[in-house]
Amino acid sequence: MIDETMRALLAVHRDEINDRDQQIENLTYQAESAKGKAERLTRNLETETISRKLMVERHSEAEAKIAKLEGVIESLKIELADAREAATTARDAAES
Repeated sequence: MIDETMRALLAVHRDEINDRDQQIENLTYQAESAKGKAERLTRNLETETISRKLMVERHSEAEAKIAKLEGVIESLKIELADAREAATTARDAAES
């Protein structure tokens, strides 16, 4: 009778150990999956950060080029106004 009781207790104990082993395997798998997902998210974030930095740099470069071109346009407007004034003065002198 004691042998049967001991065998039954051992069987229950083995079942509990097997259940715990299965839980450990499941939790390990979930932890590894979460770690992989975190690594992918980190890589994606790093890639997005680099992309945004490049966009900001390109935007800044474009703004600098636009400012430079606006300066050139203003200079050309001044030269055009001076040329028109000189042409008008020359025409008026020729008519007189």
